[in-house]
Amino acid sequence: MRRRFIPELDRREAHRIRQRIPCALMVNGGRHSGVVHNFSAQGLFVETHAALPVGAAAVIAFRTSAGEQFVLEASVPNRRHIPHSLRLLTLGGVGLRLIEPPAAYRRWVEGTGGSKS
Repeated sequence: MRRRFIPELDRREAHRIRQRIPCALMVNGGRHSGVVHNFSAQGLFVETHAALPVGAAAVIAFRTSAGEQFVLEASVPNRRHIPHSLRLLTLGGVGLRLIEPPAAYRRWVEGTGGSKS
């Protein structure tokens, strides 16, 4: 059965932009590599092996294809259980809620197509 996306049920506060961007994720004194899969002005999803606890403070750093570098503060708002059988197929990841993203980041997101419609 194919999954259908129902826009009315989407609880996200902003439109997400899909783009893969290598990143570094710093949490509890540890540094982890990851890949941003999608982002918005308020948050992003990072594919990573790191298991981050709910409520953890995080710093994410990445460079855009245009050469802009961002270092953003974030938190882990919730956690979803991934069945063991699916963990073999994907790295897993974490959604991050940005804490006071800088104006330069918000402008970059808007320029990439991230304004809510």
